[in-house]
Amino acid sequence: MRAAELAHEGVWGVMVALRGLDIVTIPLSEVNGVVNELRGDFYQVAELFFG
Repeated sequence: MRAAELAHEGVWGVMVALRGLDIVTIPLSEVNGVVNELRGDFYQVAELFFG
């Protein structure tokens, strides 16, 4: 939802991330080439909700 709001506001060049319980924006220049993977158990929990 926050990413859609930013696009509507004309904000580009950032990504939306979850830090703790906060939704934050991070400049793409800070994350270029950085890959974070979710733990496997996160996928199992998501599967309960989304099939």
